[in-house]
Amino acid sequence: KRQLLISRLFARFMLPVLTVFIIAPAATAGPSISGQWVGKGTVVLSSGAKERVRCRVNYGRVAGQTFSLSARCATGATRIDQSGELERVSKNRYVGQVHNKQFGVLARVRITVAGRRQTVAISSRHGRATISLKRR
Repeated sequence: KRQLLISRLFARFMLPVLTVFIIAPAATAGPSISGQWVGKGTVVLSSGAKERVRCRVNYGRVAGQTFSLSARCATGATRIDQSGELERVSKNRYVGQVHNKQFGVLARVRITVAGRRQTVAISSRHGRATISLKRR
């Protein structure tokens, strides 16, 4: 029963990962996030409960330094789809937000790209997550 409660809280308040809260000037050329990325990480809910998560994320260039995002993440018991938009703010950094229509939640995200890997830091008033992704 506790696992189900954690999964529901996670799905409703935290998993919505990644559209832009911070709009920065166009960034210099650097690693692009376009394409498919996969990985895993940990979510910490505002209640303190922790859960492991797996994600598959697709990015596409919209225009200039703006990228679309489509993600499917899952815990042991929950699958959540989210979408959003990111802005490149420096050579290897992106910021944005995602919206989870299922639960009507927005979350902020910061991404740092290093070659074929990226670190995703997600936060909302309901919790936070760190996810490591690699290019597929």
